[in-house]
This record gives sequence, structure tokens and C-alpha cells, in this order.
Amino acid sequence: ELAGSSGSVRGSNVFATRQPGEPGHAGNAGGASVWYRWRAPTTGTVAVSTRLSDFDTVLAVYRGRALGGLTPVAANDDFAGTLQSRVIFTARAGATYRIAVDGYGGRTGSLRLGYHPR
Repeated sequence: ELAGSSGSVRGSNVFATRQPGEPGHAGNAGGASVWYRWRAPTTGTVAVSTRLSDFDTVLAVYRGRALGGLTPVAANDDFAGTLQSRVIFTARAGATYRIAVDGYGGRTGSLRLGYHPR
């Protein structure tokens, strides 16, 4: 669970797996996803990034409660010539977003997810 309008979290997707029925993120099947939940405190444009992660990431943001009913909001692979990812989207106050970080082709490593108003 992510809290507030901005912040960052460190983690890892080592030993993570893909759940049955999980969508491919940013057009990639991945295979080592970690999911976060964020409730938007205000309406506005938000940037989410894996910029300081040490592996090739894919990033996707969804709305919905269950894997079978997710609605894509934004997705990215390889932002600005790097192997990390960044998305920008308009969040609605009180809405809950599901954020998936995966490794391109199932790659794993240490991840850092950052989010902030844009």
C-alpha cells in the first residue's frame, strides 16, 4: 500500500511470479511482478517511475479490484532511452489504482518505485 500524494518505496521482485490471469504489462509477458495499491488523495496528474531500479523494468497502472476486471490506465517500458519505466496519468481523488512492476522478460532485481504530482 502506497500512501500520500508522493513518496517512494524500495523492494525486490526476486522470487516474484506471475499470477494466473495476470495481464502482460506494457506489452510484455514479464514473469516476476510486484503489485502496489495507491489511493489518490487529490485529483491531478501523477508520475510513477522505476528510475532507480537496477534491472530492466516494465510498469503498468490499472483500475479495478481483481485481475480479471482490471482496466489499463497507463503503461511503459524503457523510458527516455533507459531500461527503467515511467508513466504519467490523471488520477481522480479517492480512486484506487493498482501499480504493477515487472521485469522485462522476467528479469529480477532491486526496485525503487517513486510517485509524485506532476
